[in-house]
Amino acid sequence: MNNTTTINKNLAGIHFIVILLCALMLSSCASKEVTQALSRADELMWTKPDSALVILKSLDTTALHGKSQKARYSLLYSMALDRNYVETTDARIIIPAVKYYERHGSQDDRLKALFYFGRMQVNAGEYDKAVVTLSRALEYSDEVNDMRMLGFAYSEIAYSYSQTKNFSESRQYYSKAESFFNKAGEHRYSCMMVLGKANDCVSSLAWSEADSLLKNIVADESFPTDLKADAMATYGRMLTFCPFSDYGKAVSMFERSMELFEQNHLRNVNDECVYAYALAKVGRMKEAKEIFTKLDGQGFGTIPVYRYCLSQVMRLEGDNSGAYTLLLESLRGYDSKTMQIQSQSSALAQRNYYRLLSSEREQSMLIQRFWTAIVVFISIIMIVIISILLYKRYLKAERERIKLVLLNETSENKLAESDKSKEKMLKDISVIQTDYLKLYKSQCRWMSEFAEILCDSKKKDSKSRQSEVYGRIYRIVSGIISNDNTGQLEFESELNRTYNNVMKRFRQDYADLCEADIRLFSCVVAQFDAVLILKIFNLPSKDAVYMRKARLKEKIRQSDSTDKERYLLFF
Repeated sequence: MNNTTTINKNLAGIHFIVILLCALMLSSCASKEVTQALSRADELMWTKPDSALVILKSLDTTALHGKSQKARYSLLYSMALDRNYVETTDARIIIPAVKYYERHGSQDDRLKALFYFGRMQVNAGEYDKAVVTLSRALEYSDEVNDMRMLGFAYSEIAYSYSQTKNFSESRQYYSKAESFFNKAGEHRYSCMMVLGKANDCVSSLAWSEADSLLKNIVADESFPTDLKADAMATYGRMLTFCPFSDYGKAVSMFERSMELFEQNHLRNVNDECVYAYALAKVGRMKEAKEIFTKLDGQGFGTIPVYRYCLSQVMRLEGDNSGAYTLLLESLRGYDSKTMQIQSQSSALAQRNYYRLLSSEREQSMLIQRFWTAIVVFISIIMIVIISILLYKRYLKAERERIKLVLLNETSENKLAESDKSKEKMLKDISVIQTDYLKLYKSQCRWMSEFAEILCDSKKKDSKSRQSEVYGRIYRIVSGIISNDNTGQLEFESELNRTYNNVMKRFRQDYADLCEADIRLFSCVVAQFDAVLILKIFNLPSKDAVYMRKARLKEKIRQSDSTDKERYLLFF
């Protein structure tokens, strides 16, 4: 009976192990299939985003294992929705990726997660929150390799600022986005940024910059056709309202835009209203009224731009009362829009962003304090251990004291070597004294020549005396202060006699140096000060002298000459 019970228990255990192994194998196979599906969706994301979305929707999300796989699915699904123009405001889709890549993965993954989170906030009209999120995404932009995603992030910040009418900021971010798209080779997206900047220039009344940008777009043959059509419509709108308005050219731009679309209307309702107003200004009143009638029938009669443009047309016809009423209604529409913009102010976004940074700093300080405490604790332990080791070494040193007696012989040998070093030092001093005596004799020779000149000059009249003194002194120093090769060679000969052929060896070692550098070195050997060198070489300042000496010194230092240390001593 007991044996039967034991056998049954063993069989049950074996069955459990087999079932567990099968479950693990099935789980591993399922996880591998999910990973392959995610990789396939990632490959198709930029070429066939619709196929990528189909793959992701077909996945069983319950088969996702681990935070890494769930975060990757979250990011790819958010990307697929955006790439297929499915605007969503449900942040729960992207939050798993945001939380995971905040501490794991590459900076590229972190940027993508925060970018698509910001996109969802933009879709919800939460532009202040979007600016904060996207600014966080760009904190480590230097470590990001994906130039295209950096361009998207900057463009989304630019769009958020544009929607809150902070055009000075939006134009800067459009320029940054354009730069990154150019680096990524994304010509169309780069053109979109230029067009966005031009639109914001018009909206902020920066007429000169807007005119320059739009003229370049219209003249650019490589600019995408649909974007150029939008640019022409924007140019027409600008030419209608700017101080240097040209209604005929504005109408031409609107009509060229429609030709590019191959339609009889503009894509933007606001542009349609401005086009109708420009037609009225050039005398095509009937066509203008037809456009206003058509737009009113389509339900656009209440928008502020429609009312404003129609009021201006009515004013042209002389109906000032009706024009005034419509103008007031259009202003009320702008007032409500302005209040909405104020609630989404960029100042609020910046404030929230700095609050977030402050919170992160506090958290960083807490972590730093924790590690500081750990380091102090470890330091105390290390001090105790070192004290014990030092005490042991003290005891060992006491035992080794006797061995020090044996070092006496070594010390005597070193003293003998020191005596030899002393003798060598005395010889070196003797050489230095000899060189100094030669220098002293050289200086005395120059002094004696000048004394002889002055003595001879006393025997003559003052004018001829001055002339002869000047002439004789000039012959002595002319080689130094001029480019006279003969005088320079005499000067170098004197230096060679004084310093054991120093200039001769220098010319041999540095034959590739220019003559000016060799002359400068001869002045350095003669210990001329900066003021004298400045005058000899006709330099503008002492700083120029120091700079030339420094360059020459560096050339000597980098050379292979065996005597370069001796040359450097003269500096």
